[in-house]
Amino acid sequence: MIYTIFYAKDMREAWMKSCNNNVKTIDKSGYEEITIIDAKSLSDVFKLMNVVDGDELPTQLMVRSLSVGDIVVEANGKASLCAPMGWTKVEFK
Repeated sequence: MIYTIFYAKDMREAWMKSCNNNVKTIDKSGYEEITIIDAKSLSDVFKLMNVVDGDELPTQLMVRSLSVGDIVVEANGKASLCAPMGWTKVEFK
């Protein structure tokens, strides 16, 4: 499946939103598109977008690892917010 990765511009604000279970809509203007990847699942996206030994995709792209508060959008437009534990479905406008 194809996923588009968006990183929060303000990590503190994004982290606070990710801890709020009532958040349903996220404003796209607070995020920057980082890359498009092919992965099997959101769990695989998380693994691919995190740095362990320096050879991973974030190192190649010269960006930080995917973190709580970042957004992953499936090819069908369904968006998921990286939460402290798992993922939260959101509208990403």
